[in-house]
Amino acid sequence: MKLKSSIFLIGFSGSGKSTVGKLLAKKLTCSFVDIDKLIESKSRKTIPNIFKTDGEKAFRKLESAAIKNLIAEKAKAKPKVIALGGGAFENRATRLLTTENGISIWLRCSISEIYERLRKHSDRPKLTGKKEILSARKQKQTIRKLLLERKDNYARADLRVTSSGKTANRVALEIISKLRKINASD
Repeated sequence: MKLKSSIFLIGFSGSGKSTVGKLLAKKLTCSFVDIDKLIESKSRKTIPNIFKTDGEKAFRKLESAAIKNLIAEKAKAKPKVIALGGGAFENRATRLLTTENGISIWLRCSISEIYERLRKHSDRPKLTGKKEILSARKQKQTIRKLLLERKDNYARADLRVTSSGKTANRVALEIISKLRKINASD
């Protein structure tokens, strides 16, 4: 299948955006960009370090600029699969950019599975305390709270695919199937 426009994977941290995105890009023979990795590379700081030293607001500005730059390059480049940060879709301008320049896909994942995927990571700024990883109960509460806050914006995505209880390969194949249906109706 030939990709007609870029794909923006959205969803909570740990929902599979990066893992599925790499596999999806390989299956679609296009490039993959992880916005968080791109920001880390350009700023020469880790995401947790940016949150700690510059704050979330500064990180969101870097995130928005990175997405805008990728989209601006679109005219010169082929469509790609782009994994957005978990909170990127909270930004109205980012939502509009993705809508106008590709297809957004919400990778939906259960709280318990997100927790299991992230519980050993200390690099998730929203799930760590000031000095240490939050307790399991606190992490699940934080995940639940953030998911509730973000749900309405995630729901604005063009497509939804559940990633809970599935392999990355299965999720990628489901996305391709949905994209084929869209292409067939065009």
